[in-house]
Amino acid sequence: MAAIDYWNIETTIRDTIATGIGSASNVYVTAEVVQPMDTSRPWVAVYLKNRTAPAEQPIAKGTRQRYSVEFSIWCWVWTLNKPEVAAEARDDLIGTVESILMDNRKMSDTIENGTIHGGEFGTAEHPKTGTLLGGEIIFRADVTATI
Repeated sequence: MAAIDYWNIETTIRDTIATGIGSASNVYVTAEVVQPMDTSRPWVAVYLKNRTAPAEQPIAKGTRQRYSVEFSIWCWVWTLNKPEVAAEARDDLIGTVESILMDNRKMSDTIENGTIHGGEFGTAEHPKTGTLLGGEIIFRADVTATI
């Protein structure tokens, strides 16, 4: 059976982002965590989203299978200030994470190549308790399973 170590890829993405952001930034960077306990800090969450196999596969006597594996990377920011302050902080965090991903497209040779493919935005607002704004980065990793 062809096997891909999805968890290793996911944690490599998490660790690459955490290292790129740096510990002085006070940003949580997690993998497969619904929400950290402390929502007062910015948060980057990496999730395995899906995988697809290209229609055309190399002829390799059934020993190789190519996949495109998508990861959903959410960047969340919480603020007690005006929503525009949270939006600016969210945009900065998304930009930082995208730069880190573009800087290490092979995730230290864990994947063959990585590309960014858009994403969604999310908002939760309460007039008395603040605003939570998030943006998703879809990171697609090209990998090959071998047996």
